[in-house]
Amino acid sequence: MSGLIAAMSRVEGRGEAAGPWSSKVAEALNRGLTLTQLAIQEKCQPAEILAGLFLASPLMNLRQGKTKPGRIADAFSPSQIGTCLETTKPERFALSAGLLQWVGAWEASHQAAQEIETGPAAKLGAWWHAIAHRREPDAFNANYWVQRAGPWPELAKQVLLGDSPDPESAEFFRQERWQPTVFFNAVANCSPGSPLEKRLERLQFREMLGLLEATWHAVVS
Repeated sequence: MSGLIAAMSRVEGRGEAAGPWSSKVAEALNRGLTLTQLAIQEKCQPAEILAGLFLASPLMNLRQGKTKPGRIADAFSPSQIGTCLETTKPERFALSAGLLQWVGAWEASHQAAQEIETGPAAKLGAWWHAIAHRREPDAFNANYWVQRAGPWPELAKQVLLGDSPDPESAEFFRQERWQPTVFFNAVANCSPGSPLEKRLERLQFREMLGLLEATWHAVVS
């Protein structure tokens, strides 16, 4: 099963149809369709449904707060992820946590991240747990979970880094290694509405997309 980044390329390859199709996918999920139902309806892979959602998403705020995401959150529960991808792997909780964080379901994302306590999946869960607290915002707990998470996943680094750090994000890398604590601290100290906030939001988009790619592969491999 292909990854999310490859699926995004396929969706973008539709040209002018990509935007309307992505909006259609997001609207269908908001109406309460599951990933499985939508993939069957659209005759495509679940990864392409998620790719459409990502392409339709605006930049996320650095600070989540407590919002009501609507019915879309139901599509990304651990049970629905397990059913859609036909897996009982514990990594499904981490994927659920990431997708729920993406659509603004903070409480459900936090709960899913806490479900994984041991094994390799716990590292991915810890990363999503850290991001949840960063966006809460709760800097102390965010940095605690960064320390629990360990090294940034290699696949996530490849998405975040690209060929090399761009000038906008270079300060958050050291010898091409992502420095999450530096980024987390920048977010915690960023003034709302500042030019830095928009720069960090763009970087957050890539950070979370990269971590979703790594989490997806952990679930489907």
